[in-house]
Amino acid sequence: MWQALFIDRDGTLGGSSEIEYPGEFEMFPCSVTALKRIKETGIPILSFTNQPGIAARHELKEEFEQELKMFGFDGVYICPHEERERCGCRKPEIGMLKEAAADRGLDLTKCAVIGDRWKDMLAGKKAGCTTVLVRTGAGESEWQKNRMNLEGTVDYVAEDLQEATRWLLNSPQRVLEEILDGANTEARFVLGIDGLSRSGKSTIVSEIEEWLKGKGVTHQIFHIDDHIVERKARYDTGHEEWFEYYSLQWDRKRLREEFFMKLKEGCVDVRLPFYDGELDTVTERQVRLPDKGLIIVEGVFLQREEWREAFDGILFLDCPRERRLLRESEETQLKLEKFRNRYWKAEEYYLDTVRPIKRADWVIPT
Repeated sequence: MWQALFIDRDGTLGGSSEIEYPGEFEMFPCSVTALKRIKETGIPILSFTNQPGIAARHELKEEFEQELKMFGFDGVYICPHEERERCGCRKPEIGMLKEAAADRGLDLTKCAVIGDRWKDMLAGKKAGCTTVLVRTGAGESEWQKNRMNLEGTVDYVAEDLQEATRWLLNSPQRVLEEILDGANTEARFVLGIDGLSRSGKSTIVSEIEEWLKGKGVTHQIFHIDDHIVERKARYDTGHEEWFEYYSLQWDRKRLREEFFMKLKEGCVDVRLPFYDGELDTVTERQVRLPDKGLIIVEGVFLQREEWREAFDGILFLDCPRERRLLRESEETQLKLEKFRNRYWKAEEYYLDTVRPIKRADWVIPT
């Protein structure tokens, strides 16, 4: 649970990238929804905003504070100084964040910053916060200007405050707590971690596994890519490349009968094909399943019709294509023709026909 969320005002909450005074300022409709959602969690909402030029007008500062509190903010931190004054509170300095931490006893590493300016991100990172850049206000131009420097400064890029809130509140641990609250782990609960290539499935599964170990929950994890077929059965078959990837990468019927349906039926012994990438061979192994606890299956296209019914719940990781491509190696990124013909067409088919985001029980933007 976050100890607090720090939200910038102009361009993030509403208005524009320029300063708009109280009475003129209007929140984006999505921001109204986002603040309501945060309020439901009980997480404190704090404003931290640069407002140069109001130092000589105490009543104007009070108007800013009153308006933001009327919007639903629990605390307001304002820097009234001009940049030339070189104060310690004007973003990208961290004075406002440190003041809030002192006022409220916050651990800033357990807080998040949301803003549309690079200086918001720099302040957040210097203070140890999680950072989210929104593309409203100045955010789009800031993202374009600094996109090559995102790593280590920005944890997530969101379209607006609503998406930023959704990402921050739907952490894997939070979702897993919700899953386990509703799951009967005295019996068997089968959870699918679905998502397209490079959406972060393996990373989240590793985080979940550590969390489960800490909680002492019986669990077993399967990666669907451990069970693909030999290359000759999925390349140069005469079919279109996207079809080879979507339909021939796995022996779908066999996996349904010998794995997925046995998961559903509560079987404890299954015989599975395991692929060796170095030798390009498949060997069968006997696998024993726990009769209770959590069984996690991670992989792409898990919600296809022949597999979906085996799961008690599906978590889908939603990640834009451009972000997923950047997670590939530089060498792999150059193979755009293969991505277009093989992977992206298959992904588009899955998204259009299966509609995995809509059908999933939980969705985490990554």
